[in-house]
Amino acid sequence: RHVPGVVFAAVCCFVVVFVHIAWMLDIRNLATSESTADLVFMVAPLAALALGGAGWTVAWGFGRDGQEGSG
Repeated sequence: RHVPGVVFAAVCCFVVVFVHIAWMLDIRNLATSESTADLVFMVAPLAALALGGAGWTVAWGFGRDGQEGSG
């Protein structure tokens, strides 16, 4: 029953770490571009939550596969 929560946490952590690494290595001018340097750390948590929620939904859906209500 805890698998969706683990998937949510893993996806959120992966997205945040990926964005930080991309910023540190200046991939596609992420850190040096004037338009994205400030916005990246405002958008990254929102993107992490959205993608984590999507992962949670998929994991929850697979967990409910074949389970019907108790009634």
